[in-house]
Amino acid sequence: MILPQRKRDKKMKEMLNNLRNGDKIKTIGGIYGVIVKRTEETLTIELIPSKTRMMISRGAVASLVSKGDEIDEEDADETPEDKQIEE
Repeated sequence: MILPQRKRDKKMKEMLNNLRNGDKIKTIGGIYGVIVKRTEETLTIELIPSKTRMMISRGAVASLVSKGDEIDEEDADETPEDKQIEE
C-alpha cells in the first residue's frame, strides 16, 4: 500500500471509531442523517428533512459533516414536539 493511502485509511478508521449519537453524517450514497443509535457494526440514522430512520453499515459512512450533541438512546425515540409537551 502507498503511504498516502495508509494515512487516509487510518484517518477514516479513526473517524468511524469516534462517531457518536447526534453526529451529522453523509453516507457513500449521498444521504445525510443524524446518528440516533450505534452498535458494533451498524448505525441507525434519522434522515434530515423527513425524520425517517434507516439502519446502515458503519462502512457506508463517507464523512462526518458536523459533531452533534450526545443523544441518549431513550430520548432518540422522542420528537422535539414530544419534549415540548412534557415541559
